Amino acid sequence: MNGSGVGSAAVLTAVVVCFWLLSFGAGGPVANAQTSTPPKTRVANAITGEPQTVGTRTPTSAPTDRPTKPSVRRKTPPVAAIQVRPVRFYFIEFRARLAESYGHAYITYGRVDEKGTIIQSEVAGLHPYGEGAVGLLTWVVGHVIPVPAETGPSDGDLEEIYVSARYRVILSEADYVKIVAYIKEQQASNKFWHAGVNNCVGFIKDVASHMGLQTPISSWLYPEVFVDRMREMNESPDHTAKTVFPHLQWGRQD
Repeated sequence: MNGSGVGSAAVLTAVVVCFWLLSFGAGGPVANAQTSTPPKTRVANAITGEPQTVGTRTPTSAPTDRPTKPSVRRKTPPVAAIQVRPVRFYFIEFRARLAESYGHAYITYGRVDEKGTIIQSEVAGLHPYGEGAVGLLTWVVGHVIPVPAETGPSDGDLEEIYVSARYRVILSEADYVKIVAYIKEQQASNKFWHAGVNNCVGFIKDVASHMGLQTPISSWLYPEVFVDRMREMNESPDHTAKTVFPHLQWGRQD
């Protein structure tokens, strides 16, 4: 190799060494700017004071000066009205009413409202057949021999002004149905009326006894007296009957 060749080789060697020193002399190869990850720096969170990592997502949102929109309370839809079935009260009322003779005893039964006002009723009672002159004739004859009878309402039974005594009993629906069935049976079986043997007082006495109520022993009483005594026997603390005279039937107001 001649002198110029040696010189060229020396220069080339020097260039290679310089390049190598520039590449690795300060701590290794030059890092690739596109693939390397910069070192993470810890700084203090200005809001919470907790350290956070630069370049990572902050869990706490930055404060804002915008006013917070108040939450709107939704109105609860109105509850649909509950359909309440009206309470039913069933009753049987033993009554006496005024008449030109010694009065009449009968039964009215049905339903009342919570205030005790009758809203539906029927009448049952034993009395001689017919009205007017026919009814008067059968009534007179019926004091001697049995005469044909009716067991529905008679003239005056539906008029409150003539009522002289009453005793009302409130029943459950089940008991009411049973008692009404018994009343219907008695109406069907009583075909004749007789003042001393099978009269109106005896009819209501039989129904009251079937219900388990206390009744006067005899049915030979004024209708007003019989109903008042039955009420006293079942409602008074000592179950003692006190009525003796028919006040209204005799025109007495005391």
